[in-house]
Amino acid sequence: MQDDKDVSVLGDVGRSLLLVGPQKAVRGLAETGASVVDFFTDGNLTRDVQEHFDRVAYEKPKTQAGEIASFIGQFGIPGLGAAGVLTKQGKVKQALGFGIVDGAVSTDDTVTLLDTFLDSESDEQRLARLDGSEAAAKRLADKLNVAAEASTFVFGLPYVLKGGKEVAKGSLDVVTPAVSAMAKVGLQATKKISGDKLSKDLLNTNRTMYDRIKNQFTFKRDKPTLNVAKAMGAKTATVLALQEGVDDAFKNITSTVNKISDTTMSQTQKLQLARDIENYMFPRIRVDFQNPSLSQSEARKQARALQKKAEKNIVSLEQTNGMYKGIEITDDLKISKLLQDNRALFDELSEQVLARSDESSTEFMNLFIKDEVREAIQENAGLYGTRIYRAFLNKGYQMDDSFRKQAVEEIQKVFGVTSQKANLALNKLINGGAKNKDSTGTESVQMFIDGLQTQKSILKNRTLDSLPKVRQALGEVSGYLEKTPEQALNNTALVASTTANRLASLLAKAKVYDDIAKLDELSPKTGDSKFLRDANSFADITSVTREGNVNRIVDFTADNKPIAFKQFNEEHGALNGKFIREDLFDAITKAASDFEANNPGILLRLYSPLLSIKAATQYGKTVLSPGAQIRNFTSIPFFATLNGNVGSTGRFVDAVSTTFSGFIDPKTRNIKKEILKELREEGLIQAGGGGRLSEIRDLANLSIERSYFGDKISALGTSVGNIPGVKQTDKFLQKAYSMTDNTARVFNYMGEKQRLLQALRNNPNDFVPVESVKSITKYADLIELNSFGKPVIKPSDIINKFGGDELSMFARAEAGEISQQTVQNYQRTMGFVDIIKQLPVGNFAAFPAEIFRNTTNAVQRSIRELASDNKEIQEIGMRRLAGASFTVGGTGFALTKGLSALTGVTQEKIDAYKRSYAMPWDRTATLVPIASDENGNPTELFNFSYMNPYDYLTRPVNRIFLEVAEGNRNEEELSKILYDSSLGAAVELTNSFVEPAFSLQAFTDSYYGRTPLGKTIWRQSDDQGTRVQKSLIHILDQTLPSITPFNLESDLGEDIGFSLRTKDFPRAVFGLTNLQGETKGVKNKRGQELDVADTMVQAFSGFKVIKPQIDRTLLYRGYEANREIRDASNAFNSYLRKFDEKEAQNYLNAYLNANEDRFRSLRDLYLAIDDARELGLSEREIELQLKKAKVANYKDVMRNKFRPITIDNQRLRESQAPISTFLPLNILENQLRDQDLEGKFIDPRANRQGSAGSQILRQQELDKLVGGT
Repeated sequence: MQDDKDVSVLGDVGRSLLLVGPQKAVRGLAETGASVVDFFTDGNLTRDVQEHFDRVAYEKPKTQAGEIASFIGQFGIPGLGAAGVLTKQGKVKQALGFGIVDGAVSTDDTVTLLDTFLDSESDEQRLARLDGSEAAAKRLADKLNVAAEASTFVFGLPYVLKGGKEVAKGSLDVVTPAVSAMAKVGLQATKKISGDKLSKDLLNTNRTMYDRIKNQFTFKRDKPTLNVAKAMGAKTATVLALQEGVDDAFKNITSTVNKISDTTMSQTQKLQLARDIENYMFPRIRVDFQNPSLSQSEARKQARALQKKAEKNIVSLEQTNGMYKGIEITDDLKISKLLQDNRALFDELSEQVLARSDESSTEFMNLFIKDEVREAIQENAGLYGTRIYRAFLNKGYQMDDSFRKQAVEEIQKVFGVTSQKANLALNKLINGGAKNKDSTGTESVQMFIDGLQTQKSILKNRTLDSLPKVRQALGEVSGYLEKTPEQALNNTALVASTTANRLASLLAKAKVYDDIAKLDELSPKTGDSKFLRDANSFADITSVTREGNVNRIVDFTADNKPIAFKQFNEEHGALNGKFIREDLFDAITKAASDFEANNPGILLRLYSPLLSIKAATQYGKTVLSPGAQIRNFTSIPFFATLNGNVGSTGRFVDAVSTTFSGFIDPKTRNIKKEILKELREEGLIQAGGGGRLSEIRDLANLSIERSYFGDKISALGTSVGNIPGVKQTDKFLQKAYSMTDNTARVFNYMGEKQRLLQALRNNPNDFVPVESVKSITKYADLIELNSFGKPVIKPSDIINKFGGDELSMFARAEAGEISQQTVQNYQRTMGFVDIIKQLPVGNFAAFPAEIFRNTTNAVQRSIRELASDNKEIQEIGMRRLAGASFTVGGTGFALTKGLSALTGVTQEKIDAYKRSYAMPWDRTATLVPIASDENGNPTELFNFSYMNPYDYLTRPVNRIFLEVAEGNRNEEELSKILYDSSLGAAVELTNSFVEPAFSLQAFTDSYYGRTPLGKTIWRQSDDQGTRVQKSLIHILDQTLPSITPFNLESDLGEDIGFSLRTKDFPRAVFGLTNLQGETKGVKNKRGQELDVADTMVQAFSGFKVIKPQIDRTLLYRGYEANREIRDASNAFNSYLRKFDEKEAQNYLNAYLNANEDRFRSLRDLYLAIDDARELGLSEREIELQLKKAKVANYKDVMRNKFRPITIDNQRLRESQAPISTFLPLNILENQLRDQDLEGKFIDPRANRQGSAGSQILRQQELDKLVGGT
């Protein structure tokens, strides 16, 4: 049994919530049943029940938090369960149900309000004197009392909370008018300051170096305007909305086929079903492969016949074969229905492509596609699918030897060339890069009529339609070639997904160009600069030159500096014929060279393997880290709180259930398909989650694509993925991580949409801000510029033109834009992030960069809302501003103050711990006390910064306070305090971007033989081979995924080796299984008794609890001070050994410098001693630790006195120093002795006129001049 002083608060909470409370609930339920029996039989069955539970009862809670947790486990969980069952029965019945259940599970020691105020003795004491039916009647009456109080509490709680919410809202509403007035003044001032800049357009100015640097710190980057950047980013959301709809359908199909039992369908029948699914969706793939010589019309004829036959087979299986026997499935989830819906979607997309590319179309948007492509799309409607080749999908693709041989023979036969030339052509096709192949290994816009076209060789400008063996060798993805139903379905799903992506991309690309043209036209209404020029705006249009298929012209600025423009052509849709500045043209068309392109190819290829290690390490520390997964989830509410979206828990549950739909069973996603489609279209659900996972994926792809060893790296990844269970676990964890990222945006979006729509409906005649590009282009004629130069719109104008339902679409677009701007969004990161993520520094640079962007945008949005004429919008702005202030700094401050009051831990004690005993990453964090001893010394601290992502912004401020306090304590000059605090704040702010990546840090540590925290990797006595082996073990240990249940540790003895040390969490799981007989014997890796419940709670809650070990840490501080003191003495002795009589003054300076270093080390140690006293360590315990550390003159240090380096006259004689040097050194030693360690080092050189030290040094100078003493 643990001593009460050693009990962990979190461990006590975990045990009480999950064990003690539920056990008491079961006990109470058993007592209720037994009491009913005793009431009618006048027996004592209840006493027997109580005796049984007394024997098996868990230990009672040891802390106040544990008591509360036990209460929740006993009453809250059962009561809420009952209320949940009665959700549809109304609030009264819910409250009654809650109360009845709570009464039933209550026990004799349950204290009610009536007991507190009216009873002089406890129910337990009273019941002990009663027997039989009398005791039963009293016990049942007490349970009814509990039920009545619980029902009343539950029924009244919502009204109390609502009242509190109204009070808080009223407090904000009182100050809103004043803050609104300030916002308007601020916006007006901003407009005046930036007025000249806004009047300049992008038509007659060059991009300066300042522009280039500034653009790297904005989401706009190098685009003409922020709205253009938004429009270009919207393309991804448009494509994803369509593509994931198709993916969801095929996940349902695959899931259904897998559920069909083998007794209903054999594997052969399932394989035929899978092939029929492909034949229905994409019959041309099979027809073209099996009959490559057919004419287009004959191929289409056969494809339609194959499609019709496949549909008939599928429907027949559904209707007559009992395919769904034993499977719960609705009509809309039947395979035939899902296939019909998907095929209809493809056909609808094809029709849109045809309509947008019709030259006779009256649409403003135009899509340029070659005539033969339009014809192919038109004639093959309902039949085609994108061709995909594994040779281009997989870097490590290994071509089958037999397929290669057949492909070479086919090329020889068709083109009449030698075997050597045919092999060369095939190799160039794989390695040279296909002319119209994109990054996903698919064919480009010409996918509808031809295969890959190569840049060189005999295959130049030839399609692969007539080369089926070449297509097979390249690994054409097709279901009919596969041998298992799973592989066949997966291939068909990939073709479907890619086809949807390609069609959607064509339309989205055209939409982007359309929006950009409109944004330029609407620039007077948006307050943006105009960026497009017509051809007739140039003085000499005849000076146009040609670069490829693009026109280029050079104009001149007002100060006669050249400025280059490029002209959009028919491939750019609505922008066709317009000129734009050359750098902006490159940014829009993605032609601008990026980081990879600006680096030498060979260097980047050699460097890329390091990027692979960086990507793998980051992946292991996030996606493959249970702690990171949980912390990612628990941080979700903070993103909404930043925006003042503090609402019901129901909305949070709804957001989680929506984004996590399909996590286990794909069919649950079908239930939410409409809301999911909305969320995708608004850019809130992003592929890969849009957070750290996307950053890692980009980094991994870059390292593989650019590396000489990319195929080896890819092959290694494939091999690891093929290990049983690894691929499934990895996929599961990826889904969890990405869905959590999406949930944060969805949760905020739901709150934004609800409150914005309400404000619009209640105040239709008041102008509101417009930020979404979708709104700007759709409601262009209704938008106006307000007095601050910002676009606004009147809701009533939307209603009058489009109808009342259109307000929902406007609110949806604006809420989506706000959420993308103010919640983590990888698609809107600042430019410099792309550079940092490809360097060996910075861990997840996108995350802190997004924290800055989100917070800035939230504040900016709140100011615009506060300046609105709509009173409810002003209130939203006030709540957003308050939410941002509270989330960034207020939450941590309030928690710290509140729990400090409860635990008795003062701020001085928290500061003392952070100053001298906290880990480097905890020094500027928000540490909240959750437990203390009887003297108010903290025994447990909760790192709130670990959970709140926005607490990152408080670290620079905390660092400034630390540096100022330290500077004042050390009596530093004001200028030095200012410098140190500014530098410290800058370090905290930029550390995430410039610190070595996990992998590089491991290499750096191995080079020096120790970690920054002092852990030894190899010893100085180790030979070179041993050092290398131990370094490799350290690097491997540091790069292992966090989910790995063990650490690798090298044997620091003479014999090289390593051991596997099980981590605390697996030890706790082992202890929980009780395999050792009892959990008491479970030890952590340091040999200390492990609190199993505490470890489990920390692992599954995202809480990070620190348990200060002041004595142990002081010991290490003593070791550290000893080492520094020894280094200072060694430096002086080293100077002594090379003594030169001519260097007498430098010799004295060396002595003073060494003592100054010694003073700083001892001053830091004294501060740690003083802080240890503040934290409750006794003088005896302090002395014991310093003695263990062998700190020289530790008693002097404890009494705040400095003992300088002792002059060793014997060593002076050995150094052959003249006797004249002895006296001044001894005088200096005496003068330096007994300085106070609190404050600044008193240097005799600082006052050369008055001090004895300065007189000694002056005398030495005179001696040199006169040649004697």
